[in-house]
Amino acid sequence: MECCMRKAVIYMQGFDPRGQKFYKRTFRNELNKYSKITNIPADINSKKKDQLEIFSQDVSTDLFFLDWQEIINLVYYKSGLTAWFGSLIGSLMFFLKISPVKNTARYLIILHALTVFDFLIFIIGIVIFGSILMYHCNVLSLLVILILFILLTKIYLLLRSRIGNNKIRVWCQSFIYLYYFSKKNKHKFIDISKKHARELKNILEAKHYDEVILYSHSAGSLPLLFLLQEADKKLLTNIKIVIAGHCMPCYMNFKHLKDLKQNLVKLINYYNLQIFDLYSPIDIVSSKLSNNLVFKSINLSSYNSQFYKMYTKESYEKIKKDLFSIHFQYILAGEKPLNKLNFYRILTDSSKLETI
Repeated sequence: MECCMRKAVIYMQGFDPRGQKFYKRTFRNELNKYSKITNIPADINSKKKDQLEIFSQDVSTDLFFLDWQEIINLVYYKSGLTAWFGSLIGSLMFFLKISPVKNTARYLIILHALTVFDFLIFIIGIVIFGSILMYHCNVLSLLVILILFILLTKIYLLLRSRIGNNKIRVWCQSFIYLYYFSKKNKHKFIDISKKHARELKNILEAKHYDEVILYSHSAGSLPLLFLLQEADKKLLTNIKIVIAGHCMPCYMNFKHLKDLKQNLVKLINYYNLQIFDLYSPIDIVSSKLSNNLVFKSINLSSYNSQFYKMYTKESYEKIKKDLFSIHFQYILAGEKPLNKLNFYRILTDSSKLETI
C-alpha cells in the first residue's frame, strides 16, 4: 500500500500484568474497529518484537515500543509485600491530597484491604485444614475435607467477585505507586533511559519521518521523564510529546525526582518542547500537569481528552462504572470517530497533531 506521509509513534506503555502482548493485541483489535467505524482501510503488521507497521490510505506509521517493564519484574515480583505496602501508601496519598474523583481513594483502600483479607482467609484455611489432618488421617476424611474446601473456596470467590473486580484489584495492587518512585529504584530508571535514548536516536536516524510522536500512558510517564533527561536535546525539538492518564504531580515533587521536573521545564522553555498533556476527569490515575505551579507559570496547557465524544451516552455510562476500562480509554477506538485525540486517528490520519 503506497503512501505519501510517514509517521513514527514511539509508545511507552503503562504497567499491565499481561505485558507487551496485551498492548499489541489491543492495538490490532482496536485498529480494526476504528477502520470499520471510519470506513478507512488500515493494515497492521508485526515487523519486529518491539515494532508494528500500520498502513492506511496515504499514511504509513511505524509504531515502536520502548519497554521498561523489566523494572517491574525486578521490583514487584521479587518484593511483593514491599510493593503492596507502597501501593497502599499511594492510595492513602490519593485520599489525603490528589484524589481527582470523589470516593476514588476510598475504593482503592477497600481493594487493598480486601487483599489483606484474602491473605487472612488463606492462612485461616491452611490452619484449619492442617489441624484436621493432624487428627483425621484416613482417606475418606481427607476426601470429604477436600470437597468441602473446594466448595467453600468457590462460594468465597463468588462472594468476593461481587465486592471488587479482580482485574481492577490486580491492576491497583500491581500499579507503581510510592515504592516504584522511591530513591532506591532511581538508578534502574536511569540505566534503562540510556538504552531508550539510544533506541530513539537509532529510530530517527534510520528513516526520515514527517512526524514523530512520543506517546506515554499511565506509569509510562516516569520512564518518559528519565528518557527526556538522557536523550539528545536536538532530536527532541522535532518530536511531539503526548502524556496521557498520568500522575506526574504525585511524584514530581519528591526530592530525588525534582531534577526531572527541572529538566522538563528547561526543555519547554529553551527547546520549545511540544507537550500534549491529556487527562480525563473520570480516570482515577489521570491528573493535569498544569496543576503544578511551575508548569502553570510557563503556560503549559492540559487538555481534556473528551473521550465521551467517542461513545453513545449509554455506552459511556457503562465505561464509567469500570475503573479498568476508564484508565485504558486512551487506547480504545470508541464507537464514533469524532475525537481527534483518538489514538487510532493519530496513527492513521495524514493531518499532523497540532494545537488542540
